[in-house]
Amino acid sequence: MRPQNELLVFELSEYKTRLEKVRENMRRDGIDVALITDRVDNTYLTGHPYGPPERGTCTIIPLDGNITMIERLIEKGNVELILGKTIDRTFFWADAAETDAPFPSLYQMIGQVVNDQGFGNKRIGVQMGSNLFTVASFEILKKALPKATFVDASSLVENLRLIKSSMEIERIRRAARIASKGLAAGIDAVKEGVSENNIAAAVLSAMLECPDYEFVRQAPHITSGPRATLSHTTWSGRILRKGDIVYLEVPANVNRYTAITMRCVSVGPPSEKIEKVAEVVIKAQKAAIDAMKPGVTAGDVDEACRSVIEKAGYGEYFRNRTGYTTGLEWVQTHGINLVSGNPVKLKAGMTFHVIPICMFLGESAVGMSDTVLVTEEGAEVLTGLGRKLYIKS
Repeated sequence: MRPQNELLVFELSEYKTRLEKVRENMRRDGIDVALITDRVDNTYLTGHPYGPPERGTCTIIPLDGNITMIERLIEKGNVELILGKTIDRTFFWADAAETDAPFPSLYQMIGQVVNDQGFGNKRIGVQMGSNLFTVASFEILKKALPKATFVDASSLVENLRLIKSSMEIERIRRAARIASKGLAAGIDAVKEGVSENNIAAAVLSAMLECPDYEFVRQAPHITSGPRATLSHTTWSGRILRKGDIVYLEVPANVNRYTAITMRCVSVGPPSEKIEKVAEVVIKAQKAAIDAMKPGVTAGDVDEACRSVIEKAGYGEYFRNRTGYTTGLEWVQTHGINLVSGNPVKLKAGMTFHVIPICMFLGESAVGMSDTVLVTEEGAEVLTGLGRKLYIKS
């Protein structure tokens, strides 16, 4: 369904529902005013098409009344897209690099606005877990609001984002199809003598053919040979050689919602060791997905996956978590990690990136990943390529 305002991702009713849930949590936690400074949380609540993450934004949410956004001056055009729709009014801040006008800093302005609204002596929720809410920021805020009582509201929005609405799931499904298409193109491009850059070009070209694909600072991870053990890096121009394992981890975004999938490709016949490890990793990922259902703990899912790899004798090479929640971010910063002993229970509507990998440092890596939706019946794999070690000449 097309949104009532085409500049917003969803119908206005979706944002109103999210706001009411935040206010319910505020009442539960005794918070009079919430200061939302996390960029992704702001996008979730308001539809703001945020700019660079290192710059500051704040949405001021009282228990009742108007929603105010304070934003960097250069983002004024983005704010105007949502003004009068998901926010009621806005103020702007700027630094000396942008203007010589006497704009106050972000946190000075937050203090002024909160005082002007008559909330200077109230219980104020702040996102202490936000990367942008620094010690220096908090000191400015405390000085500006000396009579306020501050409480940590880091999970006020984050926990709501764990369970996706039907509208969000529809975006993630579309992103999963695009990621799968890009991954398939990358696999097809693998052959001896081509470069990692050639594979990256094939992946991105295939995804760019999809009209709803968008790139949100999340480049595919494409590495080969010994470079495949370098975590969170991407193509370098290295030329593929016979015997290499090529690691392709491909994200795609639709309306900023993310799906990721990963497969490995052998250039020529794989060694007996790599072939065996691939079989183990595939079996481990299947065990994790089979275990995923409402009421099962994150730790139980990790155990299902990890025990397969450990029993096969490769436990020391599986150094990462089995998976993590995804959605508006590739990795939801304060989401659920599928790690040993985590008691948090899975619920229908959660989406995870499930990614067992065995890394042999300086040699190669073999892994398998998919984006998985938890449903009432169990788990649904949203990304679509066959689970195997691909072999190309």
